[in-house]
Amino acid sequence: MPPSKARKFLKRKAAHELPDAFLEQNIDKLRAFVKAHKDKRPPQTMPAGRLRVFADCAGMSSETVALRLLGFDASTMEFVGGSEIDPVKRCLMQSVHRTCNQSKHKEGLEHDIFDRCMSNTPESDLYISGFPCPAYSSCGIKKGAKDGKGRGLLIFEGLKYITYRKPSLVILEQVAGFAHKRHTRTHQVMKKCFQALKYKVYFRKLATQEHGIPQSRTRCFFIAFRKNVSFRFPKALPKPRLKKFLDDTKGVEKVALSFYEQKYGAGIWKEELRHRLKSRLAI
Repeated sequence: MPPSKARKFLKRKAAHELPDAFLEQNIDKLRAFVKAHKDKRPPQTMPAGRLRVFADCAGMSSETVALRLLGFDASTMEFVGGSEIDPVKRCLMQSVHRTCNQSKHKEGLEHDIFDRCMSNTPESDLYISGFPCPAYSSCGIKKGAKDGKGRGLLIFEGLKYITYRKPSLVILEQVAGFAHKRHTRTHQVMKKCFQALKYKVYFRKLATQEHGIPQSRTRCFFIAFRKNVSFRFPKALPKPRLKKFLDDTKGVEKVALSFYEQKYGAGIWKEELRHRLKSRLAI
């Protein structure tokens, strides 16, 4: 089905679950694409001595920020393209790239991933993506690849890029709910695709609070290498104490309710004084 017709179909089905036949049609198209391109010769790794990064559903390009924190700069890293449908996030991405001295590469950044012509995509060394989570999240509708808005199908488009361009390293991230058995069909498709392309895949669910981040957020990570590379996920770190993330400065404001009741009297519960109280407490 052509991209334009597929989008119209998804719009009509936006509030519903995609039929099994439509899902299987997309899987068959991916299977045929992999069969046609799996033996294509992979590109030379970092031909200019710079890591070429391609990111789907790139958001504000947080991967660029992460690589900068790891020590990469404009002389060792290049953002060559990807996709992002949200115009606000694309604006944020431009600001991030400008700050990190990255070229804009507008020709390599697709707005709608379903519109992508694979032969026009740039080669890359690192492919990274965190596809939209509502289709797989335990807090969402849990339809997975059958999500009525087509969000669960985006990963198949990413697999097509991996098949066609064969980046040396692939990093995929999804919510913990992605690992649920209800999404077994998608797991099978991913596994067969990576096997056909002879990637070595590592999978694990990681919790941010176990890696020095003051937040409880568990995510699935797929790390795939085109070459036989020995890899292991980082070990959990001791959980830091809360005071590590608090400023040392001490305020002089009092937060005891009795203090403000005595200061403002019964009027404390009137709207105007509540605004003054909020301002005073900087809420």
